[in-house]
Amino acid sequence: MPDWKKYVRDHLSPLDLGTERELEMADEMAQHLEAVYEDALSHGASEQEAYVRAAAHIKDWRLLECELIRSKRPIAHKLISKRLAVEARIESRVGRRGIGMGSLGQDLRYGSRMLLKNKAFTAVAVLSLALGIGANTALFSLIDAVLLKMLPVREPKELVLFHWFSGPRAMFRSHDGNLKRDPVTKEMTSTSFSYLTFEQLRDANESLSQVFAFAPIEQLNVNVDGQAEIAGGQLITGAYYEGLGVRALIGRTITPGDDAAQADPVVVITDRYWQRRFNRDSNIIGRTINVNNVGFTVIGVTPPEFFGALEVGQPADLSIPMSSEPLIRSGSRDLTQSWFWWVRIMGRVKPGVTAEQARANLEPAFQRSALDGWNAVVASARAQGQTLSSDPRDTPLLRVSSGSQGLVDARRSYSEPLAILMIVAASVLLIACANVANLLLARAGARQKRSLCGLRWEQAVGGCLNSF
Repeated sequence: MPDWKKYVRDHLSPLDLGTERELEMADEMAQHLEAVYEDALSHGASEQEAYVRAAAHIKDWRLLECELIRSKRPIAHKLISKRLAVEARIESRVGRRGIGMGSLGQDLRYGSRMLLKNKAFTAVAVLSLALGIGANTALFSLIDAVLLKMLPVREPKELVLFHWFSGPRAMFRSHDGNLKRDPVTKEMTSTSFSYLTFEQLRDANESLSQVFAFAPIEQLNVNVDGQAEIAGGQLITGAYYEGLGVRALIGRTITPGDDAAQADPVVVITDRYWQRRFNRDSNIIGRTINVNNVGFTVIGVTPPEFFGALEVGQPADLSIPMSSEPLIRSGSRDLTQSWFWWVRIMGRVKPGVTAEQARANLEPAFQRSALDGWNAVVASARAQGQTLSSDPRDTPLLRVSSGSQGLVDARRSYSEPLAILMIVAASVLLIACANVANLLLARAGARQKRSLCGLRWEQAVGGCLNSF
């Protein structure tokens, strides 16, 4: 490729305009002559033809020198850019029909040269934008995972999550889970129910295609080949995976038959636990592991993206049938105590059925179950010679919300701090953009002080450029 800077210096004699100004002028003209040359090559011209076409853009160098010396004013960079670029595009064969991809390529090459020419400016601008964009991208990914993402299951919008609302005198004796209490009215709400309530809702169900329950187990002592560790898990009813619409990655999931009282102990593990503990051993199906000193047979592995319907940050590496609860909690009677509210209940609505219809269908059964539980508390207290208050208890009301995200109490608690962080990150991006804009303005102001935009220069260039 011709050295266009040398070409301009050879044809344009020293003008006594200052070294910096003359170098800048030669650089500008060389860049545009190079753009004309490359444009001609891109449209099929030979190197010689492209050279002739570029060189022909300035006819009379002597006249140009005279006019520049007479004006002794900064170069009109915008004028040169506009006139030479227009000449280059119009003279090209494609240019006569409109501006095509060739001009875009020229703009990209010119922009790249300008960025490389001003490395300090480029570095500051890129780092400023990278900081703002990176912070916003990372935070939005976190917000998506914590607040926005739905369960990776079949038709998550069809899922419903049950919770209840009651006055301050609720009908339970013991509770496990997130219980919210209004500090003024003392009214309370929760997603926890007794297991007997779940059974009554399941039996009374006419509006859901599936209804299932689950509960977290924070610590399970898992022993594999003599190596013990603590793992998190959950107890689930037999319709859990079918109701969510989750298929096993390998093996099978837990079914209602596995949740029967006399069924053999089985367990389903997550893909993460399979990778971490078993190094993705293909022979994992049928293997026996000890959970709280009880042998469980691994029957399946869930897909990598599925961690269960528990709270965010509470993945269940092991899923165990609800009927096995007395095995892993020796002496526990949680499945038979109607006054202990500890399981979470979800369901999938039938086609054409609304969440409100599901609530109306199941609320009477829930209230009967709650009353039966409290009556059991009163009877137990009397049997032990204890006296309970005779004040009437508040009848709880059943509520239904979307189950597309599973349990959401933790998500809601994170929403306010994440919103504040998002505002901070957006402010960082705005500051970064403002810094880049200020850099551009400062750079433009510095160049304007050195630019030549006089009328005589416009006339000189106009006399030396090709007309069209």
